[in-house]
Amino acid sequence: MKNILFIVTFVIIACISCDGKDRVHLSNAQILKEHKLLDSFSEDIKYFPEKYTEVAIDTILSNGFTVKIKTYADMENSILKTYKEDNIIHKKYYRNINSDIQIKNNNEIIYQATVNNAFLADRIKMNIQGFVISNITISEKSMLLNEPELYLRLDIKRMDDKEIIPFQFHIDKYGAANITNL
Repeated sequence: MKNILFIVTFVIIACISCDGKDRVHLSNAQILKEHKLLDSFSEDIKYFPEKYTEVAIDTILSNGFTVKIKTYADMENSILKTYKEDNIIHKKYYRNINSDIQIKNNNEIIYQATVNNAFLADRIKMNIQGFVISNITISEKSMLLNEPELYLRLDIKRMDDKEIIPFQFHIDKYGAANITNL
């Protein structure tokens, strides 16, 4: 009986003394390094937009133009912005935005293109590295004029910035297009 009481007492003391005092002087980062978990807890990853987004515009104008614009998030391609703050690596992925544009004049397709960063890089005189397309809409100018021309407004913005840089996308009745900075 004495041996059983001694063994039970010893087991109770052993369990009580295992309270993690050996780690009291270690930082959280050191404990995570011991268990090889530091990398999984030291990154903050965000996507903008978080989910697939799509907006479609289908408009018939009084001057004979039919405009179809489908704007959507490219889930495969994105721009990465990384910075470190308080031992945490923040990664922000800004998904590229593509817009499929189809313009008809009197039921004949005169212009069709996918507008994205590569498309803009070829046509505007500006370094668009770090910029994303924020909006493409039909300009009010197209709705007010009764001329055989179409004007679209194209807005781009720098990642993590509220400043918008507007462009005007002009298409004539033959489908010739040019982009100018507003």
